[in-house]
Amino acid sequence: MAQAITTNYQGALNEAIQEQTRLAGAAAVATRNAGRLRDQLSEADKRIATASAAAVRDYATTANKLLGQCSDRYTELAARADGHALDARVCRAAWPVKAVIP
Repeated sequence: MAQAITTNYQGALNEAIQEQTRLAGAAAVATRNAGRLRDQLSEADKRIATASAAAVRDYATTANKLLGQCSDRYTELAARADGHALDARVCRAAWPVKAVIP
């Protein structure tokens, strides 16, 4: 019985380590993408300074649509995160605990 628990625990730990490595890689990609986005926004600031009024209006309209989409995605992400947190709490609360008798 104890060996089965140890084997199960080690398997879960190994899977968690692999997932953590995958998530670290994804975070590194996200950081690089964020840096490129910052560079693009900086370049856009320079172009806006010399753009015509019509071009600035078009840019603002597009930026507003993009920000609206971002807001929708963040709201969706928050809802998913809340659901995950609730699932984790339920799993912890439902996990069987064996009392140790002295």
